[in-house]
Amino acid sequence: MMAHEYYHYLYHKSLDKLMCMTNLDDTRTCEREANRFAASLLMPGHVVRDLLHQYDSETVAERIMVSAEALQWRLKELGIVEGMPA
Repeated sequence: MMAHEYYHYLYHKSLDKLMCMTNLDDTRTCEREANRFAASLLMPGHVVRDLLHQYDSETVAERIMVSAEALQWRLKELGIVEGMPA
């Protein structure tokens, strides 16, 4: 959540306004951008790939301290699993 809002602060200077409460299914462009920024910050592609060579996805999520849902979204975005996030 904080990484998502940090994106807004950096790119939209909107943190001083109402913090947006969102989820991974939000379709607004600025929210998708913020979600992608947060995912990239918290789950760098090279780190995720390296950990997946050693552990299953549940363990990877635990080790990088993200939800299993967030990790699955990132895996789709990285093209590691089929489909693309909405």
